[in-house]
Amino acid sequence: MMIHMSREHKKYLREQKAHTDKQQTIFKNGTVILQSKSKKSSAVIVTDTTQQVMCPFCLYQNKLVKFLVSTKKGISQSRARCPECKGGMMMQTLTADMTPEQYAEFAYGYSKSGFWDKVPFTKWKERLAQIGWSTQFWNKYMQLKGENQDMETYEAFIQRKQKEQYEEEGGE
Repeated sequence: MMIHMSREHKKYLREQKAHTDKQQTIFKNGTVILQSKSKKSSAVIVTDTTQQVMCPFCLYQNKLVKFLVSTKKGISQSRARCPECKGGMMMQTLTADMTPEQYAEFAYGYSKSGFWDKVPFTKWKERLAQIGWSTQFWNKYMQLKGENQDMETYEAFIQRKQKEQYEEEGGE
């Protein structure tokens, strides 16, 4: 004789399983983990993997997904690696929204720990110019280094040259 489960019994089993599932961690908007009622959970930061990022060592630009590092426990939330120069970095450094001056501060602070050894200088210099950061970067870097205390900035140099040219052409 075969025992068939009634629809009510199947529904009861589904509801019991759903009830236990409600006790697990709850995700909100794909980025925030809420604490469940039954136990505490730790937060995991989920970043948009399609975000454009730039390697702080070679200035290679691509989507974040290309920089992710796979570990035994899954994708690392704290470490990243450049697919081009193979430089390892912290995820927070890779995803930071830096100005040229902030990047100069990063490079200067890191220079004592081997920044210039990690940087492929020729390619890096070209990319720095391509993104339009050369002037601001070098002005700030030299200021931090203490080499331009009596040197004028690039902007001041350009303004002075324009003023001299204007005066030579008969301007007041």
